[in-house]
Amino acid sequence: MKAKLLGILLIGFLAGTAAGTFFNYDISNFFIAAIAFFLVMSVATKKWIHIFVSLAAIFIFAGFEMGCNAANFKIKSEPTSISGFIAKVDQNIYQKSINFYVKEKEKDSYLEVRTGKDVEYKVGDYVLISGNITAADLPKYKKDHIYYFVQYPEIRKIKKPNSGRYENFLVKKAILINRLNEYISDRISAVLPQPHAALSVGVLLGGSSAFSKDLSSKFSDTGITHILAVSGYNVMIIATVLFKFLKKKPQKIKIWGAIFGVWVFAVLTGMSASVVRASIMALVLIIAKLAGRDYYPFSSLMLTASIMVFLNPLILMYDLGFQLSFLAVLGIIYFGPLVGLMFKKRNIFTEIIIATISAQILTMPLIAYYFGKVSIVSFAANLLVLPAIPFLMLFSFITFAVYLVSPFLALGVGFFNWVLAEYVVKTILYLSSLPWAKVNIEFGFTALIVVYILLIDIKILSLRYAKKKKENLHDYYSLAG
Repeated sequence: MKAKLLGILLIGFLAGTAAGTFFNYDISNFFIAAIAFFLVMSVATKKWIHIFVSLAAIFIFAGFEMGCNAANFKIKSEPTSISGFIAKVDQNIYQKSINFYVKEKEKDSYLEVRTGKDVEYKVGDYVLISGNITAADLPKYKKDHIYYFVQYPEIRKIKKPNSGRYENFLVKKAILINRLNEYISDRISAVLPQPHAALSVGVLLGGSSAFSKDLSSKFSDTGITHILAVSGYNVMIIATVLFKFLKKKPQKIKIWGAIFGVWVFAVLTGMSASVVRASIMALVLIIAKLAGRDYYPFSSLMLTASIMVFLNPLILMYDLGFQLSFLAVLGIIYFGPLVGLMFKKRNIFTEIIIATISAQILTMPLIAYYFGKVSIVSFAANLLVLPAIPFLMLFSFITFAVYLVSPFLALGVGFFNWVLAEYVVKTILYLSSLPWAKVNIEFGFTALIVVYILLIDIKILSLRYAKKKKENLHDYYSLAG
């Protein structure tokens, strides 16, 4: 009961934050007055419902105020030069330019630099950027702390300045992650051809920089791009493998081993929003097991969302990856039981099918809204491809590990790696070649709201029907974990 009430309060916080970032209206004075009123009312009456309403009001108004402050943040100046270290480099072998991101010294802000491919700088280099630097005022950039843009500027490498411990830690972390990712990618690429190497690295570490524009488009048309963006699916695989590997060890060792493995994986993959969400949710589940308490998927999801939104309020309304990731989990929690009723026998493959279908129920409307197209073959693509991804991840790692011992032996292991990658690529190419693989549609905000209201109605009706039939759907909630 307490977990459900906490989930409701956190929904209020998230709703308030969303409203604050959307309306951008300062209500600080009203906020203080309203909170004072509700607190006085709850103390005077001492009724639990009044106390709960007071807490709900505090959560809602606090979220609104935080969202409003984040959305109203203005970049005050447009400097002619910025110095800092290169935190990230985006380079596609098929493009004529590269983007890299410079973190300003002792500031939580980044400059996005576009320049030619002949410029050779690496992560960790300190540079001085001079040129026509413009402010990035849109929230979708500010959510990533990208405050400035510049194209083809003058770039000069500078001596490492004296920095604080935290700044030095950020530099070392960026260099370590970049070098490790490059090291793994180079070893796998030495064994496998393209695009099989790029696919193997993508499912293991995330990213598709070695993919051609045409192949990336085909992945998008079939609704399978998410396998190249490390997400909750990857984290679920890591946690499951670790639990299986440590199955004969004491419970605490299994739990702490899973915690360590999940967060190491999150750090290695760059701590993207989807990985952080999945890692925090997995951590909540693990801690709940460690404490011997029940695990409530919905409350866990709301807690995860609230933590991430508290740290960065703008991701709620302006980070598509964040939105899709949470909708996918919500779909598994609330539509997984309904979809699961279609299967009499439960095994790893039927659970993958159930998770795939239920996740897409809530994500497809949002994809249609943002991109104006729907992949007709998305369900088929996910059902055919997703069962192979855990094995592709495993053999990609084994290929890398064996290469460290013997590049020759890695060719043998790499064959199985290639077979799995070839299966995925051929499946995507075939499905994307179908003339009806995708359809372009006009899907506005009103249509989006209507569809989600209908989905909520369907869920409510299914619960009422299940109650009448005295069916216990809670057994299927294990999918959400």
